[in-house]
Amino acid sequence: MPNWWSTRQIALDRRIKPDKVLAWIRSGELLAVNCAERPAQRPRWRISAEALDAFDRGRSNRLLNPPPTA
Repeated sequence: MPNWWSTRQIALDRRIKPDKVLAWIRSGELLAVNCAERPAQRPRWRISAEALDAFDRGRSNRLLNPPPTA
């Protein structure tokens, strides 16, 4: 797994449209960094492996760290 993903790579990996990935970024659900040369240019989003892991954990239907039992 690469350290940084493009929106297209995530879309291909998950078999979804890139617009869905962009919607997650716009909503703030998926953290991304704009790597465009100038802020006025069209965004070139990159998503770190850590941000993608956090996104997946947040959408998981299972507790990844269940609370300790007494």
